[in-house]
Amino acid sequence: MLKVHLLFPDRDPEQGTAASPEASDLEVDLGLEDLFEAMGQGDKFLSGVARGVILQSLVDESGVRYRQEVLQDCLDGSEGFQAMYSLAVAAIDGERRIWSLASRRPTSSLRRATQALELFLPLLRELRSAVDTSMAALPSPGVRQLVSTLQAELDDSYLAALQGCLEDLRRLGGEQSISARLGPGNQGLDYVLRSPSRARTSWGERLGLGVRSQYSFQIAPRDDAGFRALADLVDRGLNSAADAVAQAADHVLSFFRALRFELGFYLGCRNLHRTLSEAGSEVCWPEPLLGGGAGFRCRELRDAGLTLRSQASVVGNDVDAGGRHLVVVTGANSGGKSTFLRSLGMAQLMFQAGMFVTAREFSASVTPGLQTHFVRGETPGLDTGRLDSDLARLAATVRQLSRGAMLLLNEPLSGTNEREGSEIARQVVAALVEAGVTVVLVTHFFQLAEELRLNPPAPTLHLRAERLEDGRRTYRILEGVPATTAFGQDLLRGLKTRLGSARDGAGRGPSSEDADQISS
Repeated sequence: MLKVHLLFPDRDPEQGTAASPEASDLEVDLGLEDLFEAMGQGDKFLSGVARGVILQSLVDESGVRYRQEVLQDCLDGSEGFQAMYSLAVAAIDGERRIWSLASRRPTSSLRRATQALELFLPLLRELRSAVDTSMAALPSPGVRQLVSTLQAELDDSYLAALQGCLEDLRRLGGEQSISARLGPGNQGLDYVLRSPSRARTSWGERLGLGVRSQYSFQIAPRDDAGFRALADLVDRGLNSAADAVAQAADHVLSFFRALRFELGFYLGCRNLHRTLSEAGSEVCWPEPLLGGGAGFRCRELRDAGLTLRSQASVVGNDVDAGGRHLVVVTGANSGGKSTFLRSLGMAQLMFQAGMFVTAREFSASVTPGLQTHFVRGETPGLDTGRLDSDLARLAATVRQLSRGAMLLLNEPLSGTNEREGSEIARQVVAALVEAGVTVVLVTHFFQLAEELRLNPPAPTLHLRAERLEDGRRTYRILEGVPATTAFGQDLLRGLKTRLGSARDGAGRGPSSEDADQISS
């Protein structure tokens, strides 16, 4: 059996499964669309493969290592990966173009399957050649397993046997030799398609002239019932052969589809690596957290999506949260808190997909699940309050969590006052960490952050967005206790300054949108 097994050492990946609501939340909250587009480089299939693989995280360290080693091979020897991918695409596209009448008759099925195998045979030969010349020297266990499989299954004897079978199948287009035995009532039983004879009858005998070398009969030109009966006999003889040939063609086609999907993920990672390198972004191979346990450690961790979008250099962050079940991030508005949370979530997903991450160093535990709960705006037509909606979303998210999972909370329960929101959030966070969930919380509720500092429910790290004395934000997240203010006046002063400059330069007042921002 031809198996690819580049994504998993012992099984095939799930393809074409619909994204769960939780996966959709991850995609929106973490801004993954930029990542998928960079991996696809305009190829929707590659973007779809990236989405499907990244949103189905690995949950074991060995699986992460397995993919990382295959990806390293792809980055070092992408020519072989690209050549095999192109052959898979040629096989799939070529099979789609094979024309056949919409018929369930064995003759039609046999004809289409034969044409498919005739298309696949030279591609299988090229695939074997590509494996021998470009892939055999690559060291990863995944690539070595694929090379070994293809060299064993696509050896010269197999390819020669397939060539011989196709030559026999081509001769069936002119005549069929079928045997059967007589059953009760002289009914035909055990119809068997025989290999076509290589001996050719004379033209005279074909035209009905002279003595025949074997028994024969003729059907009158207008005997429709006779022709239907003969066609039925032929179909009975061809049926088992048509099934066998169709199954062989389907098996090869399924292999090419799996090859295209699994190679597509690694080629998408190659595209992303090139794009990040051109942007000057540093990447590293993430490591499982030493000793296991909760938390994460990073140096110069950057938001991959922001790096792809931004023309300027993106600020990285250094955080040591190893062994911490709770991380609380506070600080000035527009200080980079949400960006840091997205960078952490994206790095965790890329890590558990077997990829590199946009950091100098990154290590984390392999979690059984990553969930996000980011603040949402008002939903038009909602028949419940914003707090009720937020609580319902939070409850749905919590139901997906298990011990060892990670939850990223970005300003939860901000649709109510600080006192009420702080108390509800404190109870939720305490219950989650007690259940073994790692929580990274961004909040502007000082009361909540201070209570978690004074009475931590688990080992806790407090971080704060840096603000310089003159009000400038550095977008760095540093260790620090919660501050009593978010420095909203800084934002107001900056906005007034920008509006004043616009008014002086353009000779007009602020727009209605600017006025709304000032009033808020």
